[in-house]
Amino acid sequence: MRIMYTGVVYTSMLLLLASCQNGCKSSTSVDPAVALENTYSKEFSQIMVDKSSLFRGWSLDSAYTSVAAKEKERLSELTIVEDGKILGYQMDLGDNDLAALTYNFEDNKLVEIQLDANIREAEKGNKIITDFTTYFTSKMGNTTGNKGGYTTWSKDEGIRAINIELSDEAQFSETTPHKLQLYIYILGNPDYKIPKIDTLKVQG
Repeated sequence: MRIMYTGVVYTSMLLLLASCQNGCKSSTSVDPAVALENTYSKEFSQIMVDKSSLFRGWSLDSAYTSVAAKEKERLSELTIVEDGKILGYQMDLGDNDLAALTYNFEDNKLVEIQLDANIREAEKGNKIITDFTTYFTSKMGNTTGNKGGYTTWSKDEGIRAINIELSDEAQFSETTPHKLQLYIYILGNPDYKIPKIDTLKVQG
């Protein structure tokens, strides 16, 4: 089960999505060294920015200070902050489309990423969903299934597993705008077995 920072964080995200209608900084800065637009759509590249790691150049375990410093350059709209624990931003995706981005930390290390985005135009939303699916498949391998409306990926890293869940409410209704939800989080791997060490060989 993913870590759910519900309550205050969820309410704050709803507020920041509403407040972003009054204007917030566009996430358009793309490092030429890791440009995405040769492979992915402009709309997706605007969100992902950097393909050098799992999401926007970050991997789970990235340091709080590193994320805070870099995202301050990219996104001036810091909407949620709890020192060492939470960083939240609002993003203007253009065409009055809004996104809320939240990073959650434990012991100053990144443990969860959450993105909520409202995309009004169908073609634009389809591009973003398709590109997210292609992107995470390239990073994580084939999807591990679809549960509760979420497309999922999971990657075994020994003692832990990296998990991704992606959903879009438009899949349930032709009249519903794209409402994208993305979760990236760490789970302890229940199948992990501590390697047996031959202590006699170690001592010898």
